[in-house]
Amino acid sequence: MKKRFLSDIDYLMILCVVVLLSIGVIILQSATVSASAKYNMNFVTRQLTWGVVGFAAIVIILLFDFSKLAKYDKFIYGLNIAMLLATVVFGRITKGAQSWIHIGSLQFQPSEPAKVFLIMSLAQFLVPRIGKMNKIIPLPESRRIQ
Repeated sequence: MKKRFLSDIDYLMILCVVVLLSIGVIILQSATVSASAKYNMNFVTRQLTWGVVGFAAIVIILLFDFSKLAKYDKFIYGLNIAMLLATVVFGRITKGAQSWIHIGSLQFQPSEPAKVFLIMSLAQFLVPRIGKMNKIIPLPESRRIQ
């Protein structure tokens, strides 16, 4: 790892994540003692497993240089719109909401990656406009709400 990368990490945030995960696991253990035996499932192990997976995902995301995706901003935006439209066409109603796409045994909710894709697309759209956004342009009379 680069020295600069290690110096840029917010160690207080990592400590807060570890403390919150630890508190959550302790509370989950006390709340699911009888349920773990009844359903033959250890909820604490599952929580810790997904905590480690999430932590690994954070490290991978921190190592990735997102400026390399800047040239694909229009494709990412188009993919975003296509995924959301696919939900309308191919989505199934689950718990009262048509927000999931079922592909075989896999269930996929396009609105989750759509949030990240929208942030990336808007960032690339706004970067060239940094100096131009400090002016307020009044709306024409015909567009004003009266």
